[in-house]
Amino acid sequence: MLTELGLGRALTGHSERRQHSAKPMRRSENDGKSSQARFQVILCVGETRAEREAGKTFAIVEEQLRVALGIVDTSVSPIAEYLDGRLIIAYEPVWAIGTGLTATPAQAEEAHQMIRDFLSKRLGAEVAAKTPVLYGRQRHSRNADSLLACANIDGALVGGAA
Repeated sequence: MLTELGLGRALTGHSERRQHSAKPMRRSENDGKSSQARFQVILCVGETRAEREAGKTFAIVEEQLRVALGIVDTSVSPIAEYLDGRLIIAYEPVWAIGTGLTATPAQAEEAHQMIRDFLSKRLGAEVAAKTPVLYGRQRHSRNADSLLACANIDGALVGGAA
């Protein structure tokens, strides 16, 4: 029905959902049905300020990716066959929501590199290479060029600033 209306993208795991929900993201919310339905899926991942300050950024983002992609233990994703260029990942640190804070280019690049390494290890180098990884938080003209110049930042997911 949605494709008949011309819709082709689905956004899942958005930061506001993670920030305002007491329940952690569940596998059932991201069970691959959007990918199977030929939607392009934009999967949002990112940590809170407390998690960043505690040095848990990588662990939190990896867990979000693992749950969303259905990866159990050391297995590959059961939806890997559907990830033929339809998956987009947006790193959007929750701590930058409405705070005026933005990840430095070094912080953003580090998170994006970790995401790309995770994809390569769990889904293969081909999937990792064709999966855009976007920066999805406060983006201002004063830092856009430096963020987009980072090797592993493929673009921006622009929200309210759009």
